[in-house]
Amino acid sequence: MVITKDGIALSRIVTIYNGVDIARFAPPGVAQRSAARAQLGLGARDFVVGMVAAFRPEKNHDTFFAGLLQALPHMPDLKVLAVSAGPKLAQWREQIAVMALGIRIVFTGDVGDVVPYLWAMDAGCLTPGSNEGFSNAIIEQMAVGLPMIVTAVDGNAEAVVDGESGRVIAPFDTAALARALIELYADPSRTAAWGRAARERVEEKFSVVHMCAEHARLYRSLYRSEARAASHGAERD
Repeated sequence: MVITKDGIALSRIVTIYNGVDIARFAPPGVAQRSAARAQLGLGARDFVVGMVAAFRPEKNHDTFFAGLLQALPHMPDLKVLAVSAGPKLAQWREQIAVMALGIRIVFTGDVGDVVPYLWAMDAGCLTPGSNEGFSNAIIEQMAVGLPMIVTAVDGNAEAVVDGESGRVIAPFDTAALARALIELYADPSRTAAWGRAARERVEEKFSVVHMCAEHARLYRSLYRSEARAASHGAERD
């Protein structure tokens, strides 16, 4: 955007990703996972798919719920967590109540601490249609060890590596979302492996420590550039 709109040269652009507190957002122990599920009325055998996103049009819950409905016949233990509030929450609660997902979903509304809800999940999704930025929700879920299914919108594909820490699908592709969900449900070893890879990717690229180190590196490089420029100016004088 800044290259085409503002005419900034690529050589002058530095990307520093958001960072997550990997001590707070950590994979749960067995007791933590069980407690988180019990609090929500979820069982140990349930396969819990979650989406943490405000109920606003740009988050495109339409694709999320449509993909779940397509996958449901192949996922008898499916349960769903829809985490957050927003202007479209009441509308979706009414719609889902009369669908097959109605008895399988928990709408949490606004939550003060998202971590216990993430601990209750087996996989996370984020399905915006056209606008996202770089999502903190994605890297928080990856940090707790969740494989992610995301649409290829803005920074989503920079966070999730397709076939390694989750699936990156085309926007609005409900069939692709359903296939990815069924893939994870049918292969627990893959779900676990992608979850571990997601956690490792956050530790490597998206931790607060890494983010701060990248800022410090940038500031040092800018200082050195200014110092060199000042030195050269003094020499000319």
